[in-house]
Amino acid sequence: MFKHIWPYSMLIILVFGLGGFFAVIYHKPLQDFRQQIAMGNPEIFSTPIRAPADIVLVDPEMAPSDIRKEVMRGYWIMIDTQKNAKEYAGDRLNCRNCHFHGGNTLGGKNGSISLVGVPYVYPKNNISLAERINRCFERSLNGKPLPIKGPKMKALLAFLNWISEPVKNLKEFPWLGLPKIKTDYKPNVVNGKKLYELHCSACHKKDGQGTTLSLDEQTLDIPPLWGGESFNDGAGMSHIKSLAPFVWLNMPYMVPILNQKEAMDVAEYVTRRPRPKLED
Repeated sequence: MFKHIWPYSMLIILVFGLGGFFAVIYHKPLQDFRQQIAMGNPEIFSTPIRAPADIVLVDPEMAPSDIRKEVMRGYWIMIDTQKNAKEYAGDRLNCRNCHFHGGNTLGGKNGSISLVGVPYVYPKNNISLAERINRCFERSLNGKPLPIKGPKMKALLAFLNWISEPVKNLKEFPWLGLPKIKTDYKPNVVNGKKLYELHCSACHKKDGQGTTLSLDEQTLDIPPLWGGESFNDGAGMSHIKSLAPFVWLNMPYMVPILNQKEAMDVAEYVTRRPRPKLED
């Protein structure tokens, strides 16, 4: 797998890394997390729960030969949705924008939203995993649902089942999801705009429309955060309760330097921008 994605990975790290580097230069020095609390930066989010240290993630290309083709097809839908499931996506996002490495992580800092273990928590609230995937297509991708029994859904489920193989014997999967907001802190949208322009606009652009660069077989996509080509108002990321902890743990990409208040402020600014409405 890595031989396929290393050019993309290096370039995206370079682009985001440089943005983060220059942001760090102009950003006030950050203290250790405990020092932030002591200095008046409250703990806004619940503490992310780390996965057991003995979990070893599996490469999609390591899947058994009888399922490898389908697993890899699901992997590429996650990584390059615009190329491999474009007819079901109505915006410019790819699944990997929220689920780094196709969700094959254990969450936490730079781990985005993990999908390792999701086959074992669904059905949930009378919703199957396939139905939950389609909610992402309809909301985060502002598109339309995949046929439940179609080849693309079958491939995505095969991929998720395979990457979840290392945790099949566990009963709990506390690394799934994002930390909860546990205080009544009121975000400052004016400060959020300033922070966005300092830390985010180098990649996502001042107008929030992101960046697209063509590579040999892939596209380096930095997604639009608002406007007609972004996720709609039904997506989790359109709400501060999801966007703020995601920003705190993951942005700027690979160099998440914002404290919890700042992540809340940036999220408040972004979620107030215009975006498509979820169709009934």
